[in-house]
Amino acid sequence: MSAGEATSAAAAGSVGAAVAAPLFECDDARFAGVELSLGRVSAQGSLIVLVGGWAPLFDVLAGFRQLAGGRLSLAGQPAEGAAGRGHVGLARRDAPLPSWPALEVVAASAELLGDSRRRASERARQALADLGLEALGKKRPPALRPAELRALAIAAATLGEPRVLALEEPLSGLEPSGQAYVDAVIGRALRGRAGLVSVPELPGTPSEDALAARSDELLFVAGRRLVARGGYRELSARATRYRVVVARSGEALLARLSEAGYEVRQMSTADATTLWLTDATGLGTLPLFRAALAVEAPILELVPLQLGHAS
Repeated sequence: MSAGEATSAAAAGSVGAAVAAPLFECDDARFAGVELSLGRVSAQGSLIVLVGGWAPLFDVLAGFRQLAGGRLSLAGQPAEGAAGRGHVGLARRDAPLPSWPALEVVAASAELLGDSRRRASERARQALADLGLEALGKKRPPALRPAELRALAIAAATLGEPRVLALEEPLSGLEPSGQAYVDAVIGRALRGRAGLVSVPELPGTPSEDALAARSDELLFVAGRRLVARGGYRELSARATRYRVVVARSGEALLARLSEAGYEVRQMSTADATTLWLTDATGLGTLPLFRAALAVEAPILELVPLQLGHAS
């Protein structure tokens, strides 16, 4: 994709519509069947980027999972089943699509929201045009590139004029040109709407980092709990990153560190395990040493890659 597309995405991505009620509000919500602790959060703005393990939230929006307690709302409306009510437009990561022409795939979403077949077709055609995707209309999903499939899912999510778009990892796993393509589509889709967009980790790819930089707030989940929230500049300035090499027990150490609140990536070899840690909340290294002792993971190397500072 061209640099112009990426630039236009950045400009368009800042045009989302803020809502009067908090875009994301949680009061000790508990998710049925999964341990995830968010505590009390009230976040406002037009774009919130969710970092880490947020799949249970998208399950709740889709109606596939219930809350076991507490309260969770988006833009003033209950989150449970919000996609089915049309309050939230939902695009799950790589959800299976029927092998119909793309226009019919998008129109099916409108029919599920109550449109007649004729009206659904009209709205689907307009949705593709609004996002610059007219060329996809006659193509079938098996013939589309991964980035085009993600774009098609976003187009379907805009039907019904939802106040909020919830996009699950729309950039993950795509090559750079595909990420730029989808990022441009996200920017167009968020014109006049608020957005919740998830990414697996930060720092991520250049496109994911740019998306985070355009957000009003970041919410980080690690170790099944909310570990940090704030603006991109604030959290980027605070984050400290390390490379840790251990002789054994890498999997056990990774689990302990995730529970402690570090963001962790791993690479294993026959001789050692390398972990890349991001400390976005000022934990320091003491929890790392305690975790390594607890699981008997001898540390062969500990290298700071970026030292954070108070913002």
